[in-house]
Amino acid sequence: MTEWIIPCNVTYYRLRDALVDLKIIDWHQEHNLKNAQVGDIIYIYCTKPVQSVCYKGAILAVNKKVATIDDSQYSIPPIDTMPPAPCMEIAVFREYDLGDELTLEKLHENGLKGYIQGSRRLNGTPVLDYLHKCDIMQRNVDRFVGTISDACLVDFPIAVDEGIYENKQQHNIIIPSEDDKVWAMANSKTYDIINKYCVHAHPVNGSYPKDKVFYFAPINKGGIIENIYTVKKIVVSLPIAAELEKNTQGLEAVERAGIMKYHLERMSTFGYAGDGQIPFRFYVLELFGKVEQPCIKSKIRAVKTFDISEFDFEGNVKTRKQLEIYEDENLQADIEKAFKNIKIEDIPVDYKPMPVPLSKTQTGTVYKRNRSTAIQALALADYKCEIDRNHMLFKRKNKNVDYTEAHHLIPLSAQSKFNYSLDVPANIVSLCCVCHRIIHFGEDSEKLLTKLYYERKDQLKAAGIEISLEELLDLYR
Repeated sequence: MTEWIIPCNVTYYRLRDALVDLKIIDWHQEHNLKNAQVGDIIYIYCTKPVQSVCYKGAILAVNKKVATIDDSQYSIPPIDTMPPAPCMEIAVFREYDLGDELTLEKLHENGLKGYIQGSRRLNGTPVLDYLHKCDIMQRNVDRFVGTISDACLVDFPIAVDEGIYENKQQHNIIIPSEDDKVWAMANSKTYDIINKYCVHAHPVNGSYPKDKVFYFAPINKGGIIENIYTVKKIVVSLPIAAELEKNTQGLEAVERAGIMKYHLERMSTFGYAGDGQIPFRFYVLELFGKVEQPCIKSKIRAVKTFDISEFDFEGNVKTRKQLEIYEDENLQADIEKAFKNIKIEDIPVDYKPMPVPLSKTQTGTVYKRNRSTAIQALALADYKCEIDRNHMLFKRKNKNVDYTEAHHLIPLSAQSKFNYSLDVPANIVSLCCVCHRIIHFGEDSEKLLTKLYYERKDQLKAAGIEISLEELLDLYR
């Protein structure tokens, strides 16, 4: 493990705000850092007027071709550009509060040569020994005075200080977001205990996935996939009972018990790689569905990714996209029923942020749709297709108005990504049934979505909903 010191000009970048808000940030991986690896330690030195080491953290990803974490708002003044490639992801787990102990003058007194104008490797230098002593002092400050570093902790424990893994409260628990990818892995040795305890574990390093996967499929002998699980939570910990007891405190009792039982049975069979000195990711699983006809993926020797749509399941199990379409069809039926009794008038609308509606769960989170809001949106569009008002329409059975369908431009399955409700007129468009099907199933869907996005962008912003075109299109891919 290599330890680095990197400078940050806080005159032009609100570093602490970025760390507190984003938890993980992209950092330009300049030439001096070309050999940096995942898990390496970084000390962040803040330049004038601070001139002191302020943070300690770690590298979570290296050699990213494109920056993916938008921190442009923290630049002074805010800018529209992202860090240049290549990039690395960094996260901070310690904020120093030691007065003058880590100032540039003190660093010079303890072996630092020159000024910190670029990144440099610290291994084998006297100043690194001094920084380690400061870590001990900081832990004493944390213990007796109270730490201010909690806000900067991230969902990833880092190896520091003679192999100790620092985790506080629930900060080592990761909750993955929904997507359609199934991560399949050969698990012939642990297959039975995965299914028994709904827990899986693998090392954080090596060729194992670093992404926060949402679906997981254990592969039995012969390459057979029988069950697909959703990943509820991920805990990173050393595979040692005491560490697991500490790091799973933020889980529900049944989830903790599952991990501990999995751990004990695994220890009694073939154990863990690294003899407990390598951190593992422990996945808390929930059965999503049994594959209708267990499929054979015999060529998989390690890890492979599939799309959830490639599998058929027993019973009435639906994927996130299927649920979205299912709920959408129910909404159209509810609207048709409601038209029997409503009186159509001019409907005033105030595009303003609204609280998020309650959600319900059916093997996935689907947010309730309000048919009155949808009818309001159709009326505001004068019951015309917003792709082209001249599209051929027909009259509804129950009212003398054209039949159009309400569609949430930003799918309600993405509600967890937003602070305000997506079930508002600003986000509901009126479409003819052909355009509605094209958006869900057609090859020209992106053209239609692009048109609707630019027509609704200002209304969405007024409703507290901000999203880029690329982010919107990603929700449909």
